[in-house]
Amino acid sequence: MLKIFFISGKQGGGPGELFKNLSKKLSQKFGFGCEHHFSLKKWFLLHFQNRKNDIIVSSVPFLWRPKCQKFILNIHGNFRKEQGFSSPGKILAHWYPKNMRFADEIIFPSKWLANEISPSKNVVIYNLIDEIISQKNISKNSQKNEFFTITSFYFLEKGRGILEIIENLEKMQKSYIFHIFGDGKFREKVKKNLPKMHFGTIFWHGFLPKKKIFELMAQNSIFVYASNLDVIPMGILEAMQQYVPVCIKKIPQFQEFFENEILFQNDEDFIKKINEIQKNSENNKKISQTILKNFDEENILNAWKNLF
Repeated sequence: MLKIFFISGKQGGGPGELFKNLSKKLSQKFGFGCEHHFSLKKWFLLHFQNRKNDIIVSSVPFLWRPKCQKFILNIHGNFRKEQGFSSPGKILAHWYPKNMRFADEIIFPSKWLANEISPSKNVVIYNLIDEIISQKNISKNSQKNEFFTITSFYFLEKGRGILEIIENLEKMQKSYIFHIFGDGKFREKVKKNLPKMHFGTIFWHGFLPKKKIFELMAQNSIFVYASNLDVIPMGILEAMQQYVPVCIKKIPQFQEFFENEILFQNDEDFIKKINEIQKNSENNKKISQTILKNFDEENILNAWKNLF
């Protein structure tokens, strides 16, 4: 049996959730012996183990090429930008260029990122979306000014996105509730730099399982997001999977996936988009269905299978 090791960062997040789901689905569908590991110990041991008949898929760069049949590097973010941020992966980010030279395949979750990092050597496979809730929740109360977001405060840049959203919500000049799910070392710094608030109430929830978040929020709220760092935050796609309306900042990497109807350019555009979303919940559902066609599970799993 072909054995495939999926290695992601210790703190979890996007690659960790993706690999956990991907390893399970590939094992079920094709009978591969997939294992997902996120411990520093396992990552370190794989540097020395002889795995000549096995495959390693890693979102974390190695110090040198491990002894395996095939080494696949899965890059989820622009590591050149991350080198300039104070983040857990700051030191390891410097090892990506070396890994790109010895990797047998380099996988990217978007064409935009592939062209930014490695235009000549890349394979693009969109991220697999986990089925969080089997029963889709279509927003019933579109006029309620309740919003939520999911982010990681391990990156200060993502924290700045939270501040931008709050500033935009304040400019609506209506009472609102904003639920923020996520944690990390920069969360307290972001809280200390909140803009003056006259209309809003903020709830800081910390980390919660995605299923719990959408059970709480999917019925009557809008998912909002702003960040210049992300490539494709899974929280956005998971919200769409539940037919939750979304409004996200317009940046080049998001334009590959999302319709202009849900992308805002500035504070005025944000207010306009929110008003349109609240007036037409059925249109939100159609937008989600159109976008999610690009993330067909069958196509994604077959694309991974073809690599092995």
